[in-house]
Amino acid sequence: MRRATTYLIAATLLLAAACGDTATTTTSTGAATTTSVPAATTSSGTEPDVPDVQAGISWFVSVLNGVDITAGEYESRFGEEFRAQVPFDTAFQSVLAQFRPLAPYKIVDTDSAGTRGEATIEASDGTRLRIVAEVDQDGVITTLFIQPTEQPELNDPPGSVAEAFERLAEIGQLRAIAAEVTGDACVPIANRVENEAAPLGSVFKLYVLAALGDSIAAGDIAWTDPVTIREELKSIPTGTLQDRAAGDVVTVREAAELMISISDNTAADHLIDLLGRETIERSQTEHGNSSAQLNLPFLDTREFAALKIGPASDLRDPQWIEGDEQTRRSILDQLAEISADDLPVAEWVTPVDPDRVEWFATPADLCRLALSLIDLTEEVPEIGEILEINPGIPAAEGTWDRVWFKGGSEPGLAAVWWVTEAGGRVFVTAGSVVDPDVAFDTTEAILLFGAVRDLLLP
Repeated sequence: MRRATTYLIAATLLLAAACGDTATTTTSTGAATTTSVPAATTSSGTEPDVPDVQAGISWFVSVLNGVDITAGEYESRFGEEFRAQVPFDTAFQSVLAQFRPLAPYKIVDTDSAGTRGEATIEASDGTRLRIVAEVDQDGVITTLFIQPTEQPELNDPPGSVAEAFERLAEIGQLRAIAAEVTGDACVPIANRVENEAAPLGSVFKLYVLAALGDSIAAGDIAWTDPVTIREELKSIPTGTLQDRAAGDVVTVREAAELMISISDNTAADHLIDLLGRETIERSQTEHGNSSAQLNLPFLDTREFAALKIGPASDLRDPQWIEGDEQTRRSILDQLAEISADDLPVAEWVTPVDPDRVEWFATPADLCRLALSLIDLTEEVPEIGEILEINPGIPAAEGTWDRVWFKGGSEPGLAAVWWVTEAGGRVFVTAGSVVDPDVAFDTTEAILLFGAVRDLLLP
């Protein structure tokens, strides 16, 4: 449920892109003044000069350094497709919240070729990041992303899915599947105990998204419906909605995007409240979870964290772990008054029953969930758009035509779910690796799962 910093880097959480390299970040609020968009100029009166992409990058760095920007300026500075994938009020504000704490930034190197440019920037703590941008002939930014100057890579990439699974099994207990979607079935290519329940981390949020999609398809909820931030529904990070004032309003669509793209826990808890816990409990079965009984009652993230850390952690073992459904539901009443401020997140650095207090599904369940979500997009196409925002690990250009992703972790756990498509063929990579005793570095685990994903490429 919490995602370690190493994982965020491995999954290139620092991206803020529109075309191909999708976006993940954190959000805040922005104020603003307006400046003009750099336009193409002419040197001879007939041939326009190539627009100055570095001017756009320099302007963006100034925004990271605190220069205000209005929604109107954002619309004039960035192309329509970019803005559709990186909305100003959510994803772009996430960029600012992610990076502004390390301001001021200075540009230490630049390189340009036509309308595409790069810059290396250095933060106040010495961290260096790479910005890549493209502009159109009017100087409007059409692509923009930020990434570490050095991408993490496996020292010795596996040559086969089987080898990747072997190496994952050396990290912890592995339950995983790599499969191709054929018709309405998942056909395994490789698997490890595919029918044994596995802890999911924030991959559980896919079941919330599925239940939300069902409600939208039924006309019970609309993407534009308001969601009012409530103090009692604020949770721990990952996320940014917990930093918004109670009474602030986002739309259902914005909450769903934050829940999936940056794994916003407060967004997830507000959507669980909106849908109703019982609705999601039923929905997970309808979407193919054969382990649904393990998720009764269906925890929200604040309740989950309260059982792990803080004043309610004494209710975890044996009460919650050994309790039946009725006992567990009574425990929820004891968690109701615990706020996110009561939970010492910074102290949660070692495993706390990641194999026993979690959300669960088998790898085969997660493949069935992929089938269900694919079907659901025929009625609710926005589901697919949301799942494409963050690819987890960006695919090499020209490989996958579609990448859906959700990941999650807590100390001692890393979990992933990918749906990929190339040449009309669809594949699923899903599962988790868990060690209840050791808080392993999740970077290698995520990269190995990513290797499995890309080894499936036809």
